[in-house]
Amino acid sequence: MKKLLYIPLLICSLLFIGCEKNDDLPENNPGNYQTPLPAATTTGANIFACYINGKAYIAKKNAITAYNQYYQGRYGISIRGKWDESEYISRIDLESSSVDEIQEGVTYQLGSVPPVLSGIDYYAGSIFFQNFGNSGTWITTNEIQKGELKITKHALFDRILSATFWFDIKQPDGKIIEIRDGRFDVTYN
Repeated sequence: MKKLLYIPLLICSLLFIGCEKNDDLPENNPGNYQTPLPAATTTGANIFACYINGKAYIAKKNAITAYNQYYQGRYGISIRGKWDESEYISRIDLESSSVDEIQEGVTYQLGSVPPVLSGIDYYAGSIFFQNFGNSGTWITTNEIQKGELKITKHALFDRILSATFWFDIKQPDGKIIEIRDGRFDVTYN
């Protein structure tokens, strides 16, 4: 009879050992990068993804737009990923305007967007925060909330532009949003 009492105790102790909390597991750290992003490719796979405060945002292929244009002596890129599922962030844009074409292997600092038609070179990240209804607010990187855009591939003939990025941005209520592990791989118009 005493042997029968030991079996449930043994099972319970094995269960407690197996249930030891592991803080390194994603499920024990909500909001800490638990959803994997698509791989950072350089093939024109039409991806745009990042983590926003630890939550994965992956744009659908038909919600990604990309432009690389030359107009009035300046090169400009605009890469946009749009989300429908977000409660407050509608889209993220990465953009530039410069005298020189962006170069593969170069890391650009994301900062301020100058006044319209200023002719000043810039690289910036921005987020469109949607409000109730159809209105919203654009917030961009600036002198304080900055980031980086590293061009991993720029194939002019194939019109492929791939990059990794990160930046910080202050939302309208003053909280800092961290965009991390960003990547895009697009064919542009």
